[in-house]
Amino acid sequence: MLKILSISLVFGFVACGQVCAQEAGGPWMRVYQSGLGSNDAGYSLKGANPKKCYPKAKVLLCSQLVQTLSADTIKSARLLANLSVSSLSGNEVLLPDGSSLLDEYGFGDPSSAAALYTITYRSTTIKGKPTKLSGLVVMPYTIQGSDASDGIVVYMHGTTAQRSNAPSDRSEETYGAVTAFAGEKWAVAMPDYLGYGVNKQPHPYALGKLNAPSGIGIIKATRELSTYLHADLGKAIYVTGYSEGGGNSFWLGRALGELASTDSSLQPTGIAPMSGPYDLSGATAKSFVVAQPANEEENIVVKPTLLAFAGVAAAQVTKQPLTSLLQEALADQTVGLFPGPYADDDVGIRLLTTAVNDLDYLQGNLPKIVPHPENLLQQSLVEAILTQDMTNPAMNLWAQNDNVVWTPAAPTYMLGVIQDPLVPFAAATYPLPQAYIAIKGQPAPFAQGNTQNVLQSMRSRGLGNDQVAWLGFNGVVKNSIGLNETTMTHSAGFVPCTMLAAKFFKGEKALKDMPQLADP
Repeated sequence: MLKILSISLVFGFVACGQVCAQEAGGPWMRVYQSGLGSNDAGYSLKGANPKKCYPKAKVLLCSQLVQTLSADTIKSARLLANLSVSSLSGNEVLLPDGSSLLDEYGFGDPSSAAALYTITYRSTTIKGKPTKLSGLVVMPYTIQGSDASDGIVVYMHGTTAQRSNAPSDRSEETYGAVTAFAGEKWAVAMPDYLGYGVNKQPHPYALGKLNAPSGIGIIKATRELSTYLHADLGKAIYVTGYSEGGGNSFWLGRALGELASTDSSLQPTGIAPMSGPYDLSGATAKSFVVAQPANEEENIVVKPTLLAFAGVAAAQVTKQPLTSLLQEALADQTVGLFPGPYADDDVGIRLLTTAVNDLDYLQGNLPKIVPHPENLLQQSLVEAILTQDMTNPAMNLWAQNDNVVWTPAAPTYMLGVIQDPLVPFAAATYPLPQAYIAIKGQPAPFAQGNTQNVLQSMRSRGLGNDQVAWLGFNGVVKNSIGLNETTMTHSAGFVPCTMLAAKFFKGEKALKDMPQLADP
């Protein structure tokens, strides 16, 4: 009876869209899908926008102009995004001091129209061999033509199982990033990653060190494209991304800093990773094998997908049998899914059904349902996580992609949601600010958090809040059926996080003067 009731409970939630695929799910799509944003920047796309290729370029292979957006269109999307975190929507987002995020940090009016180009460019596989990747580049346009002078914002996208749901496909998350970062004097560069767009190789899911080359390549390709467009991008590089993209962006910032020792043009100017798994073998892995918060809609629905994708990627890279990581029933369901042709909702339903019906994933009685993701994993992996056994191939791989101990040269602003059960941000012992307690915010659910572990490591090495800072949101939001949730969800963090990242990149305030949490 529990299984039947549990399925009916969670399947109703899946219809709102899998969070793993739509971390950026938001109201902007009403604008971009309405026809207003098709080709409205004051110049024509007639002639089918033939693909242009660049045989003399070092990295850029081809580009194609696919869409133009007027400043008014981007403004309309920003207004809807602002509304989504306002008191009018019932989802007002507060800063730790109790002030409204929108008082000072909401999206302002864009200063430019934008042109969207799909591109292909040279990169490397996880083995360092040449390969071809794709992505989306958004160039700012003024009446005079191409006029970018404030640098490049690199946005690394979040988890999606569907191969055709990456930036070059202009996904929902892509337009979320367009809303936040386009329409300024930045170019916005968004790589598809290995495994998406034109690339059909396995995707190294959540393995930031292996995904960083896609970001390095798209920076170089975007600069070459700007030369052909007679635009001056300047030298600034800003790096950000959400969820999986948060982890990938952190690694990209690290890789760029290392390359800058021999090529100063790759020195990052600012880094703003958002809600990422920076401590894969520690905080992230440990959150898979302990009690989960009860009745967390988002966590219940999405966690089987995250675990399955992580298992598939680790098995592919380490050459282990997948059944050495995932329970056989779940492993059998992953064939052709990561990434594959199926919509994320369909993937989520398929994996959730197996988790509930075959693996005792959900336990308890209504109204209190508790997910047990450890039941989806092989016991040997559970034990390796609990004991931090780095002889386990998956744990060893995750440890190689941890990004806790390093010293960024660029100011770094780590953003997220304090109470996030999907990608743990802070530790359960971190005291909530009084403003969050007053609005029924909840503490972090697990003993460790990715961002807190990074912050403490950097503080121990002498980095002050003028170099590294953190800000986690908290509070009540409405769930997919319009009822109040007592915890702010992972997906609800996207809009407020991108608001602060955009303000940070604008440089109107020094990092130490941006909103931040007290140190743990």
